[in-house]
Parts: sequence; C-alpha cells; structure tokens
Amino acid sequence: MTSANENKLAPLDELFLLLPHHENIILGQSRKLGPEGEDASLQRAILITTIITVATILFVGGVELLGILSGSISISLYDLLLIVFFIGGIYLNLRIRKRYKNKQILEREGILIPGKVIAAKTDRAVTIKGMKPVIILDYKFETPLGKQLTGKEAQLASMPIPQKDTPVAIIYKNDTCYRVL
Repeated sequence: MTSANENKLAPLDELFLLLPHHENIILGQSRKLGPEGEDASLQRAILITTIITVATILFVGGVELLGILSGSISISLYDLLLIVFFIGGIYLNLRIRKRYKNKQILEREGILIPGKVIAAKTDRAVTIKGMKPVIILDYKFETPLGKQLTGKEAQLASMPIPQKDTPVAIIYKNDTCYRVL
C-alpha cells in the first residue's frame, strides 16, 4: 500500500484515525482494514441473509404451489410481507457482499493518499450495541488523477472529535472503492 502520494501524508501523530489499529496500515505493518474477526462476521452475515432469502423463496414458492394445486390462487397480505422480506434480504445480502468485496480489494490493492476532515459530529441518538455514541466524519481528498472526492464514514466515537481540516489518510483503489482510515 504505497504510492507516490504517501509521502504527502501528514505525520502519524497529526493524523486522525477512526480506528486505532489503522495505525498499523499507515506504518506498513498490516494490510487489515477491519478489527479481528470482522471478516468472519461479514461472512456469517452473508450466509445468514442467503439462508433467510432462500428459505423465503422456498416458502413463498411452496405456498403458491399449494394454491395452484388446490385451485385457489390468491395473494394475501402475508404473501406480500414475505415478498417484501425476500426483496429486503436480497438487498441486504448484496450490500454486505459489496462491502466485503471492497474491503478485500482495498486490503490487496489500495494505496494511501492524504485527505482532510470537512466536518465531524457525534450523534448521541445513534449507538451501536448500546455502547458509545457514533462519530460521523465527512472528509475530502484528491485522487491520484487530481479529481476531488468526498466521503462519509460512521464509527463508534472512541476519541475526541476532529476539527475541520484535520489530516486523515484514505485507502484508495478507484473513485468508487475507498475508505478513510
């Protein structure tokens, strides 16, 4: 994860890092973006949403087949709810798969480039697992080809909120695959 832009990163003690273990990426000691166990969690989430989606397909298909065989085809509110649940399962599954795929791409091929905080705030109304408030970080950076991009990331607030223009590090593959560290 080196690039021509890497030398433009602010010194480590000046960078705002959303997660402390990202320091190892900056130092070149690791390529792992997530905390220990995150890959297994994402894989379990993909498996669970796939199982639920397939079970919904089988159940709805079975109910409709029984309706056809009995000669009474009617769609009830229950059937509609199952269809909505099925579509939601597919959507959730695809989102999780995309996040996992992007994470793997960034770990393998991402380069480090500098960025800046646009705004940061703590949302105390949102908590993850009833723990800490969430910090919402808006950031900007320039791609290696000179294009200005912005992003937004939410993470458990475990550190002081950074000020505007605080330096951040971005791991970047392309204009649709990047993440702030």
